[in-house]
Amino acid sequence: MTVTQQLIDGWTFFLSHVEHPKYIWAIPFLIIAIFFLLRRDFVKLAEDMVARRARRLQQWVMLFTRSLILAALVLALASPFMERTKVVEGDPFLKILVDHSQSMDIYSDDIAETLKAKLEQVINVELHSIASGPTSTIGEGILNSVKDGDNVVLVTDGQVTGGASLGDVALFAASHNITFNAIELQPTGDDAWVLVSGPEKTVANVDNTFTVSTGWASGGKKDVHVTVKVDGKIVLDVTSPERTQLITQKFEEGYHQIEARVQDGDFIADNNVFYKTVKVVPKPKVVLWTPAPDSPMETLLRQVYDVTTTASLPADLSPYYSVVTNDLSGSSISDDDTARLSEFIEDGNGLFVIGGKGSYNNGGYRNSYFETLLPVVVGTPGKEPGDVNIVILVDASQSVGSEQGGGIVIAKKLTLDIIGQMSPNVKVGVTAFRNIAYIVAPLGYKYEHVGLEDKVTQIYGAYSSKMHLGILQSIDLLKGAQGSKNIIIISDGMLFPNDQTAARDATLLARKDGIKVYTVSAAVGDDAFVADRTDEDLLKSVALAGGGIYFKARDTSKFNLLFGDVKPPDPKAVLDWGVSVLDANHFITQDLNVTATIYGYNEVAPKTTGRMLVVTSTGEPLVTIWHLGLGRVVSYSTDDGSAWAGQLLGPGNSRLVIRSMNWANGDPDRKRSDLVDIRDTRVNEATTLTIKSAKQPTAQGLAFFKVKQDTYEASITPTETGFHSILGATYAANHPAELSPLGLSRELDLLVGSTGGDYFSADDADKLVEFAQTHAVKTIRGKDYFRWHLAVLAAILFLLEILLRRMMRR
Repeated sequence: MTVTQQLIDGWTFFLSHVEHPKYIWAIPFLIIAIFFLLRRDFVKLAEDMVARRARRLQQWVMLFTRSLILAALVLALASPFMERTKVVEGDPFLKILVDHSQSMDIYSDDIAETLKAKLEQVINVELHSIASGPTSTIGEGILNSVKDGDNVVLVTDGQVTGGASLGDVALFAASHNITFNAIELQPTGDDAWVLVSGPEKTVANVDNTFTVSTGWASGGKKDVHVTVKVDGKIVLDVTSPERTQLITQKFEEGYHQIEARVQDGDFIADNNVFYKTVKVVPKPKVVLWTPAPDSPMETLLRQVYDVTTTASLPADLSPYYSVVTNDLSGSSISDDDTARLSEFIEDGNGLFVIGGKGSYNNGGYRNSYFETLLPVVVGTPGKEPGDVNIVILVDASQSVGSEQGGGIVIAKKLTLDIIGQMSPNVKVGVTAFRNIAYIVAPLGYKYEHVGLEDKVTQIYGAYSSKMHLGILQSIDLLKGAQGSKNIIIISDGMLFPNDQTAARDATLLARKDGIKVYTVSAAVGDDAFVADRTDEDLLKSVALAGGGIYFKARDTSKFNLLFGDVKPPDPKAVLDWGVSVLDANHFITQDLNVTATIYGYNEVAPKTTGRMLVVTSTGEPLVTIWHLGLGRVVSYSTDDGSAWAGQLLGPGNSRLVIRSMNWANGDPDRKRSDLVDIRDTRVNEATTLTIKSAKQPTAQGLAFFKVKQDTYEASITPTETGFHSILGATYAANHPAELSPLGLSRELDLLVGSTGGDYFSADDADKLVEFAQTHAVKTIRGKDYFRWHLAVLAAILFLLEILLRRMMRR
């Protein structure tokens, strides 16, 4: 090793042991300032050559001593330290924290007491209750029961329904040297539960899809008998091990009731039924602005909406929820029309722009005022070879590494599959994260990478999951890259709430730097399997914040549409195109299967904040959306079915158009002057009743408050489950969230793993004693600072300087 390298290594080691290294860079600037100050004569004195030399010597001495003094003081502010390790021996001790909340009724209630009786014969044991009743404030209970250095055994399912999260507990544990273990709980009697999710409001005669979710407290995949009634009529009666069932219903105007029920006779009866209401409102009014009468699109829209057809934009748009433009040329849309449309949209209304042979690239939209309203720019995407930069970020945390079925194996396989779909001219890099982030392969052209597969296969899963560190590392890797910049995160999304917030914040930082963030689930299987092993909500929210898309592992072939061949196809060389849902995580495209073929499209490219939902088989945008002010805009860049896209208006496929219109319309109740609105809730949880009225409404037992002009609200807290009515509105009250879903939470796994704990059987008293004895000897790590040492050194140097100056004067 060269002297230079030794000096560099020594300097790096020194900086790594300084708490605020940025202060050190002030030292040379301060020395330069002292030099100039000492060299300057503020008062001119008549002196001979000998006196001048003596004064100069004194100045050099002061420069040396003052530089040392300032360096010592600045170093004291920078806080240099040495890490120390201290071994402390104590008595074996365990603290048992037991959860007595309602969800724990399915487990034996004497586990903690029995375990305490066994353990206290050998070691010291404390027993504390951390939750009780219908609300699981487990996090609060734990934080109030632990202190520095505790070894804790948790008897809980980890289902938190209020207060501090287990992520907050993990943060506290990390800074207070606390280890959390947990008892493997087995239900004494298994219990089935049921939930229903789907739209709360809709319009008449439209297909609405509802998801009926069931499960067992034990987590086992066994048969459950579920029945679903809509307005008292059975629409589903099935016995199956499947966790989810879908039902599709059309409704007439008014309130409708959905009741889902699983078999009786299990451990808890209260969660065997779930109630849901659906409010169906009158047909929303929409304007169809079209130069062509009798459009196929008009026929479809009239089945669902109150359509006014016009050849020009109406003077008064206030009654309408959306404006639909059908194959309008840019010359037929004046700047005044665009200004009124802009105001209409920003007030919370919708715009649905249909393409065709006379619009978009064929109609002069490019660089027009009207184009500013659209989520797309007109023209083909300006891709050139080499302008795409991608960093694949792999989750290498313990939760992925320990997944049954090999989550880390899947993550590495997905990484290589995605890289394989990319054009050779794409620049690609690979990073990974656990409790730290690191670079697996630097950013470089795909064709230049050597040994990339070997580097990816060497990634292993361990420790906690800090996704935000991985995102920040990936941002750093993309700094200075020219062209589009993208991060693809492959993860199970298992993060504590505070780490989830940090991941979203890091994603917003990436978006601010012009980087798109995509996410991929590190699990392969059916939807229930993926939901069990992946926090899809977190992955979807990260992708949404990053302007990207969340993909299930089975859908990663769609990356070929985004990052495959960079040269767009020649529309003249292709006669027809398939239609593909690119982003299935939006209201418009969720559970949507499009099987149409189209014969033409308009050339557009999504704007930076535009969200591309549906594309052609060659990756060209067909449905792109964005928010504009309070309103919504849909770009439908094919025609109304008269020449190119007739199959999109057929059975099944027409849901794409209807859902797009429903999304653009927004709340179908918002323009009603006689609004009475209330949302479903749970027993003992308040819900809000909203009424539009010219005068203050009254109802027995309710206090109404005016929230804005002609709008009043009151709070209602139901005490019984079932359907309830108030002032002509119907709402549902369900069992407490404490009772579904049941079973061990994924956050409990994260807490135990991140603090170095383990799971023990309720019969493993000997192993728990061994654990307590092993952990009675604790290694405490800390820092010894040298701040006061440096301050004392500065004082001594100052005194020595005074002494030297007096000696020199003699």
